[in-house]
Formats: sequence, structure tokens, C-alpha cells
Amino acid sequence: MLYSLLTKYSYYHNLDTILNYALLYSENNKILHASEDFEIWQEDEAYKVCLSCIWKKEYIHLSVFFPNKKQTIRGSLIVWVFISLVFTLASIGAFIFIVINFFKQKKIVEIKNDFVNNMTHELKTPLSTISVASEVLLQAKESVDSKKVHKYSKIIFDENHRMRKLVDKVLNIATLEKDRLEIEPEEIDIHALICKTVSNFCLEACDENVKVDYDLNAQNPHVNADTLHLRNIFNNLIDNAIKYSEQNPEITIATENINGELNIRVSDKGKGIPRDAASKVFDKFYRVPVGNIHNVKGFGLGLYYVKTMMEAHGGRVEIMSNLHKGTRIDLFLPQ
Repeated sequence: MLYSLLTKYSYYHNLDTILNYALLYSENNKILHASEDFEIWQEDEAYKVCLSCIWKKEYIHLSVFFPNKKQTIRGSLIVWVFISLVFTLASIGAFIFIVINFFKQKKIVEIKNDFVNNMTHELKTPLSTISVASEVLLQAKESVDSKKVHKYSKIIFDENHRMRKLVDKVLNIATLEKDRLEIEPEEIDIHALICKTVSNFCLEACDENVKVDYDLNAQNPHVNADTLHLRNIFNNLIDNAIKYSEQNPEITIATENINGELNIRVSDKGKGIPRDAASKVFDKFYRVPVGNIHNVKGFGLGLYYVKTMMEAHGGRVEIMSNLHKGTRIDLFLPQ
């Protein structure tokens, strides 16, 4: 009957029903009656209660021992431990995510600030030139030499054209981002396009003595691609090679057929790019950090455009660079 009452009580209070018990004399803990599995050493860890509200030597107390107590407690806590662990890991993960995003946003802000600074610097120069030329023309007398008028008018026209090219470059990037890019492929002789593009670029934009070496070894130089975008790609790469060369730029343009692809290599012997920056130069607005210096013009959009257009043609672009030794850009177009 005693065992039955104890198990019922334990079950009612959601305790373990596997238990050992004993009735012991309160004076000396001598066992009066005990379950078969009860051992005297269990008395130290047992739960005890006197069967009388007044203590006397001859009175008896009840001692109950739960052999599976630790396992039962661990079993009841395991769910809460697991939930706590999940929430802890989630909190740590959320914290790491927030920190990573914070640094990403900080980097984006820095890049965009750099872009705005460069754009301001780029626009300030032609605006100043136009302002000076316009002021000269406004102050000129009616008898002014027509050659001088033509000279300053040409300056205004050129600087206006330069600003329009800057705006067009930014608008082109906006068009790429909105997935409104249109490719009009046609069969192109890359060798002829390269020679024509370099010739036109150097005629219009080269202020220095630029040396261009051709190593056009591709047996099949024909690809299906958009002529306008490929010309822009070559312009960007040549422009970079010139801008990042100390003096008298030396550029090598090579072609080769490799595994069904046309490989176009544009190499220079300029400043090169640090290893940690080489993987980022194709990101939008990214420029190799040089501090608050604007001696090299640009917005960090040229190589982003190159990468985007190569992928739009089903190709890819790779870069190899050694600091102070030069940079090599590899274009791969499917044939």
C-alpha cells in the first residue's frame, strides 16, 4: 500500500515513478521496513519526512530515493537547453550578420563618396574651362580676330563634349542595372576592330607618346558580338593602361584561339594593382585606394562595364597584376 501511494503521488506531480523507499527510526536511522532495492547509503541522497509533526526518538520517518533522478532532470532540461542553444546561435548569427552588413554599408558609402568626389572633380574642370572661354568671348570686342573666336568656341565645344561623355558613361551603367541591356551581335573581325579602335582612341585621346605592340596570333579572329560594346570595352582597357602608366605607356595587345574561345590580352607596364584589390576592381564604383588624390581620372565604372558586357556576350574576364610591374587583362569570347 505504501509503494502504491508513493507511485501515485509521484505520477500526479510528474515525478519519476521508479523509486526506492524505507521506514527508519528517527533516532538512529535503523531500517524498520524498506523496498527490496533500498540501500542504506542511499539515505544521504533521499528525501525524508517525519511521520509525526512532533519529533521523538521512537518516532519513524519516511525516506524516498529516486535512482534515476539525474537522468530525469537532464531529460526534462534537454529541450530547454536545446532551445536556448538555438536562440544563442541565432543571436550570434544575427549579430555577425549585422556587423558584416554594417561594414558592407560603410564600404558602399565610402565608395559612393569617392565616386561623388571624382565626379565633382571631373565636372569642375570642364565647367571652369567653359566659364573662362565664355567670359573671354563675352568681353571680346566686335573687331576681335575670328581665329580667336573659333579657338574659344572650339574649347567650349570640346569641354561640352567631354561632359556629355561623362554623363553618358554614368547613364550607361544605370541602363545595365535596370536589365535594359540590348546586344546586337554580328560577325566581327576582332583584329580589324582592335586596330581601328586603338588608332581612333590614340588619335582623339592620347596626350602622351603611347607605344602599342600587336601580337595577333589568333588563326580565327571572328566572333559574333556587338561592335559598339566591344569597341567600348577596348577603349576602357586602353584608357586604363595609359592612365596607370607612369610615362610613355607601353601596351601589348595579343590574341589567341583557346578551346573554342578567342582570348584577347591587353597588357601594360604600369603601376600594377595590389593583390588584395585585384579581385575588387570589377565591382561598381570601386577604385584602388590612393587617398584623397584625383590625379588619375575615373569613376570606378570602366572595368565594371567590361565585366558586365563580357558576361552579356557569354564570355568572361580575368586579371593578373604585379605591383609596379604592370597589369594584364584577359578577355574570353566564345566562338
